[in-house]
Amino acid sequence: MTDEEKKNKEKAEKIYKEQQDYIEKLIAEKKLPELRSLTRKERKELDAANLNYTKLIFTSDKRNAIQIKEDCFDWILDNIYKSFNFGDLPNNLCWAFANMTYNMTYGDKLSEKN
Repeated sequence: MTDEEKKNKEKAEKIYKEQQDYIEKLIAEKKLPELRSLTRKERKELDAANLNYTKLIFTSDKRNAIQIKEDCFDWILDNIYKSFNFGDLPNNLCWAFANMTYNMTYGDKLSEKN
């Protein structure tokens, strides 16, 4: 890995950590719901809705990768956190929150379901 690649990787990791910290702060302040991973049943519903972006990127789906990912994240927000209204929150905050949920679903770390 070149020095430039290392710097870019460190910068990306720093930005992601800052996003996580901010979201955790909003959760603690009850301005966002508690994060949780999808259950197996919920993940299968995401698949059935043809919105699991990791699986769709390698198919003949005509949407671009960003649209597929955004559709997936919208599904997560609308179906996993039904009792919370994300409508007036900044899109980038919603994107980061849904991304964290998605990553928890496929991550190695086990978490308790709320």
